[in-house]
Amino acid sequence: MFTGIASLHTEAVDEVVKGLLLERWLGLLDQQTGDSLTALQGVFRERAGSLTADEIALGCPLNNLAQEMSPLDERFRRLVDATFEAWRKGFAQALERGQAEGTVRQDVDARKVAAFLVAAAEGSYGLAKSANSRTMLRSNLETLATYLDGLRPAGQRPRIGR
Repeated sequence: MFTGIASLHTEAVDEVVKGLLLERWLGLLDQQTGDSLTALQGVFRERAGSLTADEIALGCPLNNLAQEMSPLDERFRRLVDATFEAWRKGFAQALERGQAEGTVRQDVDARKVAAFLVAAAEGSYGLAKSANSRTMLRSNLETLATYLDGLRPAGQRPRIGR
């Protein structure tokens, strides 16, 4: 019986959750204009501005499945991680493009920052779910967008009012 449940979850991740997650983040990234950091900021701000009641109440479906099923089934864990890796890779590629364009500092480790951004977003969804707080999630996503300004070369950072 457990094998059937694991297979069902595997299919759900592969066919539904992966596509939904990647469209919500990487699909949205592809639609953004401007330099790479501005595009990433646009993704976080657009996600913050379009939160649904279900997203707050239910959290991220991939994160929910990862928390519940990954320790129980190695194949499932690898599938979930591959989905997270696609997300991390998409963000890392955007940061690397920014480095090539000169809009992201050269000392930035694109892979590490991408992993941080994904982890922070997923953690924010979990906290908002627990607190049932759209305000918390919106604030956290906006904070991540603002954090990205610190990755710009010194002469390109926006001036914060005096």
